[in-house]
Amino acid sequence: MAGNSSHTFSSPASARASSTVTYLPVPADGFLPSPLPGSTHSVFPSPQEQPQKDTNEYRLLKLQNGLQVLLIRDPETDRAGAAMDVGVGHLDDPWDVPGCAHFCEHLSFMGTKQFPKENDYQEFIQTHGGGTNAYTATSNTNYYFHINASQLFPALERFAPFFHSPLFSKSATQKELQAVDSEHKKNLQTDGWRLFQLSKSLARPGHVWTKFGSGNATSLGANVNGGLDAREKLIKWWERSYGAERMGLCVYGRDPLDEMERKVAELFAPVPNRGLAGLPMYEEPAYGPEQLGTLTCARSVMDFRNLDISWNIPWQAPHYLVKPADFLMHFLGHEGPGSLFAYLKKRGWALGLSAGKHSAGRGFMFFKVGVQLTKEGMEQYEDVAIAVYKYIAMLKSSPLPAWMQEELIQISKINFDFLEKQPAERVASFVSAEITKPYPRDKLLSTHALPRTWDEQEVREVLNYLTPRNSTMMLVSQDMPAEKLGQKEHWYGTEYGVHRLPEAFWARAEQENDISDLHLPDRNAFVPENLKVDLEQPVAQPAKKPQLIYASPTASVWHKKDDQFLVPKANVYLDLRSPVCNITPRQGLKTRMFGELVRDALNEYSYVASLAGLYFGAGGHSDSLELNVEGYSDKLPVLVQTVIERIKGLKMERERFDVLKQDLRESYANFDRDQPYIQADWWLSHVMKDRLWTNDVKLQELEALTLAEVESHAKDLLSRMNIEVLITGNVSEEAALYMAKTVESTLSPRPLTAAEKMKDRAYLLPHPSNSVLQKDVPLEDDPNSSLSYYIQIDGEYTDIRKRTLLALFAHIIHEPCFTELRTKEQLGYIVFSQSFPLAGTLGLRIAIQSERDPLYLESRVEAFFDFMNKHLDDMSQEEFEKLKEGLNEKRLQKLKNLSEEAHRFLGTIHSGYMDFMRRFIDAEETRKLTKQDVTDFFMEQIHHASPTRAKLSVHMRSQHKRGAVPKFTVDAAKALLPTLKEHKLPIQEDQYFALSAPEPPLSAVTEFMQGFLASVQMPQDVVDKVMTALNKAANDHPAKAAAADDNVTLSANAVIIEDVPTFQAGLLQCKAAVPVQQAELDAHPAINGHQNGTTSKL
Repeated sequence: MAGNSSHTFSSPASARASSTVTYLPVPADGFLPSPLPGSTHSVFPSPQEQPQKDTNEYRLLKLQNGLQVLLIRDPETDRAGAAMDVGVGHLDDPWDVPGCAHFCEHLSFMGTKQFPKENDYQEFIQTHGGGTNAYTATSNTNYYFHINASQLFPALERFAPFFHSPLFSKSATQKELQAVDSEHKKNLQTDGWRLFQLSKSLARPGHVWTKFGSGNATSLGANVNGGLDAREKLIKWWERSYGAERMGLCVYGRDPLDEMERKVAELFAPVPNRGLAGLPMYEEPAYGPEQLGTLTCARSVMDFRNLDISWNIPWQAPHYLVKPADFLMHFLGHEGPGSLFAYLKKRGWALGLSAGKHSAGRGFMFFKVGVQLTKEGMEQYEDVAIAVYKYIAMLKSSPLPAWMQEELIQISKINFDFLEKQPAERVASFVSAEITKPYPRDKLLSTHALPRTWDEQEVREVLNYLTPRNSTMMLVSQDMPAEKLGQKEHWYGTEYGVHRLPEAFWARAEQENDISDLHLPDRNAFVPENLKVDLEQPVAQPAKKPQLIYASPTASVWHKKDDQFLVPKANVYLDLRSPVCNITPRQGLKTRMFGELVRDALNEYSYVASLAGLYFGAGGHSDSLELNVEGYSDKLPVLVQTVIERIKGLKMERERFDVLKQDLRESYANFDRDQPYIQADWWLSHVMKDRLWTNDVKLQELEALTLAEVESHAKDLLSRMNIEVLITGNVSEEAALYMAKTVESTLSPRPLTAAEKMKDRAYLLPHPSNSVLQKDVPLEDDPNSSLSYYIQIDGEYTDIRKRTLLALFAHIIHEPCFTELRTKEQLGYIVFSQSFPLAGTLGLRIAIQSERDPLYLESRVEAFFDFMNKHLDDMSQEEFEKLKEGLNEKRLQKLKNLSEEAHRFLGTIHSGYMDFMRRFIDAEETRKLTKQDVTDFFMEQIHHASPTRAKLSVHMRSQHKRGAVPKFTVDAAKALLPTLKEHKLPIQEDQYFALSAPEPPLSAVTEFMQGFLASVQMPQDVVDKVMTALNKAANDHPAKAAAADDNVTLSANAVIIEDVPTFQAGLLQCKAAVPVQQAELDAHPAINGHQNGTTSKL
């Protein structure tokens, strides 16, 4: 009985209103017959508008079934991908099957007529170095994958049937219903999901925006007829919703366009055209007169405070030439001098601010301003809202000169022209969704990015929607007073209350602006002028590592001039390492606070730079203060020098210190409310690494921390340290050296000793050992537990053979682990395995988040290892070689952009090994490995039968509903029936008892009954009587006790970690990282390539 009204009762047709739907055809004019012999499809003749530096080839097709396809050819890529965007999402769910589109997305992966084996698609993709994913949004569903480029066509053969021949098999239905439910339960305590659904529930009754998009077991009817009713409804919905004319496909590969065209046309021609009028579009505003002008107060799970102000605005897709909402976002979201945020920050009311359009669904949209409040800002939330309204009033009364839009157009054009390559699947996923939008067919790549012209009237038309009384407000905090609440949102249980603000407030809100601090921004001085790239052509063999161009007692500088991407950009990373950074919890706090104060003090300045594509970041970490500047190289040295000078002479303000201290306090406290698997991961690292302080300890120290201490600490940190610098991109060696020496001379630190420069070291587990750390999930309402199962390999990180064996084994088990533990056993939504190196050690981790007990989860991991033993034994040599090849292709994939290259170098430098050639060395070693090598490694190092393995697991156990889930039995259904008849509820008795036979959870039946009684508008006294009778029937007729499959105990040799410091005291630490000899790498130009014709000078 845990379904919706159509499952059990016949509800009146008038019980639910619906939004008016119109249909928007995908633009399809201008196509011409394809010149390929024997083809029946069309080609768009005009070329795509593409970035200036983009060397890819593009071709837009329209198949005979109406499907439009953008082919992208990158002849140099070794990573291919594809994505299909279907123009229906959760707003198009049937009213009686909330979550249908999301369920469809899940079940589509479970086999097709051509490839009926469940997980065949994922298995093939992952074997060949790729990955798969999908998402269901409000108005579209997007499926995408990436794979080694040589396997694109076989991958498409498995992908295409998703859209014409999915099995939606009965055998997979219940598993994927459970997967959807697990995903929902994962999100139950996540404020983003909770507040999103709350805002939807507050829309006009009957509007599609009120729908529950993700779905769960109850909404989908998982407990009705084994979920088969849900399957039948899904199939009917799919047949009337998934049509080729509503889809957009993007394929990204290296094959010639003609070859891609033939293959794609052949594979996707069977996708049916349903004769649909177009894409569903809902143009009625989500919030009507009854909802506008209200304040919703809500209680959050995490400790934070937020004020969101939202307006209905017209759908902006047709206004792509001017992008008026983006123009307004530029001003309302600005953080420079004269901005709304600068004013709120100065008053001590705001920690952050965001503003912009929010595409709710096709046809309707919101404009939102969100303010992250301080405690004082929470107390003054009305004044914060008034400031927002007055800034808008200032915009309305100010001239909006054309130069402002021209500057935005200029910056947008620069960003577009120098857009760097992105991963194939990211490009394909994004572009496939652009295909179905009402954009010119030759501007599918550029329309989202480029405003074209200035039209003040269009801007003011949108601005006119932003009036105080036409807004809705949501005020959120963890400690929201109970008198402001009183209601609960249906699906997540969020406590809230809706209020009307007094007329006096609206009178203030409608006044002209009288805040003198608010004004429009000036011209942006950081807009790049010199966009010249020093190197005109890529070198034949790009260098694969940076060179050490400078070393002194206090600094080392690594540099690599861009020799392959040829964009006017650069990256500068500074690691200021000091022994005082984290030697105690209090020292670590001071470093963290110093980083926060630096970032806060530079915000107005750096924000303006970021608008022009130049970004600054700062943060205090375990052993250093890290700074980074990235973006266009023209004015990057100016920003670097300014940042260093301001850090050196930073004047810390008590008001900002107090605000940031409170923010840090909440950040540490909120860790206990994070996902259990994230907490398990942290506790694992805490056990295995020295000086990773617990949040409880940091909170204790934070209470006593003073501004004077941080000021003194900053002087100590900057006076004696080692500066590690990495500079890459469009910067010559001379310019890089000058920049780095300027940093060194400005800071002028004293040197560290060699011992003080050493990187952190991890602890070594004894071989053999079986240790378990048990913790409760702190959030009592979280139904999820988690397991982090870690095995430390007996060998150092520098042991090439063991390192490559671990990487290959992790690659081999990646897909089977997911398939066995999530898809088949349905342990939970989050299940993954990975190689897990920790500061000089090698390890493997399996993580599971589940409603099951961690002891049970651990037993299933070990059962999986037994499965893998046989799986390896049965694996053919051909399959083994494919897995090796897939791993190496993934490992050796070409870098796509400057940032990716820089971050790869940065990770290597931070490790302390400087082994920039590791991936090439590991690939060579992997080619030598045999299946027997992997089997022996597995049985000696990882399998629980090994007499020498070292294992540590972290159990995060939920405190929520420890007992068996109460069921609603058939006897209970019989006892309830007379009450239902007494109140004349429409009952079909044969169906009623058939649906009761599976004995669904009592919570699901209760949730359903409450929803049903509301839908048929039963008086409250009848509702109370029915719900009382339901609970009495359940109590009087409970389910018979069943043997608990979670009744698992720890193995006899397991050792419980009672106290982490005591446990660590008995462990040795691994060797410290020592840099490899760069001269040895330079001696191998066949591997390393050439550093612009030179070798290292040091």
